[in-house]
Amino acid sequence: MINFNVIYRTKEDLLTAKKKTASYTCENVLIQAFSGIADASVISQLQADLRDVFPGTPVIGATTGGEIINSKVQDETIVLCFSFFTCTKIRSHIVPQNDNPDAAAFSSSRPKVIIAFGTGLKSGKYTSDVLFLAALNKKIKNVVLAGGQAGTEIYGSRTYVFNESVIAENGYGSVIAMLLHRLTVCRI
Repeated sequence: MINFNVIYRTKEDLLTAKKKTASYTCENVLIQAFSGIADASVISQLQADLRDVFPGTPVIGATTGGEIINSKVQDETIVLCFSFFTCTKIRSHIVPQNDNPDAAAFSSSRPKVIIAFGTGLKSGKYTSDVLFLAALNKKIKNVVLAGGQAGTEIYGSRTYVFNESVIAENGYGSVIAMLLHRLTVCRI
C-alpha cells in the first residue's frame, strides 16, 4: 500500500494528485477525507470535484476537530489521504445509524477489513461507535474492524460522514477492503 496526503482547497489540488494515481484502477484506490469544515455545501462541492477528477473511486470522509497532515495539526482544512492497493478492491457505503447494522450490506462482498466512521451525534446527542462496531463484529466473522467518530471544533454543531455521493448527518460511512489473492490481515 502506498499513501500520500494533500490539502484540498479547489479542484486544482485534485488535478495535481491525479497524476500520482494514473497507474491504478479506481477500485484499487481509497480516498479518505478529513474535513475541518462542517458545512454540507462545502462537502458537497468536494464530492462533486472528486467524482469529476476520480470517477468511480471510493471515498470515505468525516468532519473533524483538527486535521493531521505531515505530522502537523491543521484547523478548518480538508485533508485528503490517497491510498493505493495492488491486489485489493475497495468499496464504500453509507449505512443508517443504528446499533443493529444490516450485515448483508457488508458480508456480500466478503471483506477482510471494514473501516467505519460514525457521525458522533444523533438527534443532537453524543453517540458512540462502540455499539455499532460490536453489533457488526457479532454478525461478520473474521473481519478486522477499525474506525473513528466524526467531530468538530464547535461543541454541539453538526457532524457528517460521507462517501463519494452521500452526506449523512446520522449514520456511518464505511469502506470495505475485499480480499483478492494477496491481502493478509492480522488481528492482534
